[in-house]
Parts: sequence; C-alpha cells; structure tokens
Amino acid sequence: MMLVTVADVALRSLAGRPIPGTFELVELALAAAFFLALPLVFLRDANIVVDAVDHRAPRFVPALRRLGGIASAVVLALLAWQAALGARDALSFGDVSAALGLPQGLYWAPVVAGLAGALLAALVRLRAGGDA
Repeated sequence: MMLVTVADVALRSLAGRPIPGTFELVELALAAAFFLALPLVFLRDANIVVDAVDHRAPRFVPALRRLGGIASAVVLALLAWQAALGARDALSFGDVSAALGLPQGLYWAPVVAGLAGALLAALVRLRAGGDA
C-alpha cells in the first residue's frame, strides 16, 4: 500500500502521470490486510481491552471475559452474515469498481473470509475455556 501510494505521488508530481486506480488498489489491500488479520487477533486474544474492572472487582473478570467472548461471537456472526449477503448481491448484480472495473467480489472476499475466520477463532477460544 505504501509503495503504491508513494509511487503514485512521485509519478503525479514528477511526470504528471498518476497510477490509475491507486485509491482502489490501496482500498483493496487495506481491506484484505485488516480482515484477513482479524482471525489471528481473536485466536491470540490480542484485541484491545480496557481494564476498568480488573483492579476493582477481580472476581468478576472471568465472567465478564466470557460474556465478552460470547458477545464477540454473536456480533461476528451477524457481521459475517451481512457481509455474505452484500457479497452475494454484488456478485449477482455484476458490480465492479469505478476506476479499474475490478469485480466487487475481490473486495468482499477478504471481508467475508476474515469475519468468518474471526468467528471461528472466537468460538475456538470459547470452547477452550478462554474468551474471544
């Protein structure tokens, strides 16, 4: 992403010829990087956490972490379901990106895969007695 952006800015400034579709390429790479990393974040329990209760009421922490894991799994399931519906619609209508004409399925694939993988990772952590 950084290389494409720097090359686009350099070519635009020096030669007056930007790279066509830079925004779309960076957008696709960013979505893929974020969503495909999401399952590993859940599997490693590397989510951002606020320790508001840990020091005041430590006996509640395991139950709250379990509740958070269940809530995460529910939200991930809803997000994956809605993303799958959006992907289905984009594919059925033959949607393409504006500048490069890339099929929208390329954009939806990492989103759906990442959310489904994160849901699976959250369920694995819940089943193992951890949290998500």
